[in-house]
Amino acid sequence: MLGVVGSFGLAAGLVWSSPTLVLMPVPVASFVLLLRRRSRSRAERTEKAAALSAFVDSVGIELRSGASLHGAITNAMSGPQVAALQQEFDVVRSAVEAGSTLDVALASLGRSSSIDELSLLGTTAAVLAEHGGPVGPAIDRLSELIRSGQANDRAIRSQASQATASASVMAGLPVAFGSVLALIDGRLAVFYLRSPLGTACVAGCFGLVAFGWVWMDHLIWSDR
Repeated sequence: MLGVVGSFGLAAGLVWSSPTLVLMPVPVASFVLLLRRRSRSRAERTEKAAALSAFVDSVGIELRSGASLHGAITNAMSGPQVAALQQEFDVVRSAVEAGSTLDVALASLGRSSSIDELSLLGTTAAVLAEHGGPVGPAIDRLSELIRSGQANDRAIRSQASQATASASVMAGLPVAFGSVLALIDGRLAVFYLRSPLGTACVAGCFGLVAFGWVWMDHLIWSDR
């Protein structure tokens, strides 16, 4: 994509004798790709958290049907409702095949994962395996805790999404204002597109807008 955008910008810049069109398409496209990657990362984390909630519920069902904790976890890991976590569970399976116990493998996964719910699962499995105790109530309590955390997370995401929308509007205002002025006064369009100083102004504006947007996005989503 960057190659296509860069080639198009270069061709347009040569046709219109515009250094701005030659230089700016690739940074702009890179910034758009960054935003898309961040959005996909958040969506993936949400999907995995939902799959983990379904996984813990499945473990609880297996336990109530008479399975051991090891058997319940193993059976639940193969369920279709946890497909989003198969990459993480493959790591657990590999560790078990290499000689690790299931609780140790889950605890290790929880420590290395950025998903808080996986850390809770690993800690719970390790504590139950080491100290024993009523397994069913512990898993039920874990399920309630995860669901409560997800409900709170959804509320925070809703507020964060509104803040992100406001930040996007603020970031786009300089671009919209400059574009309107250029349409009203053709001399400004020539200045922005064909003069080195205009190119520097456009590049500086984009850099400041991108930095401001990323910083606001970081402040809004840093804890999510």
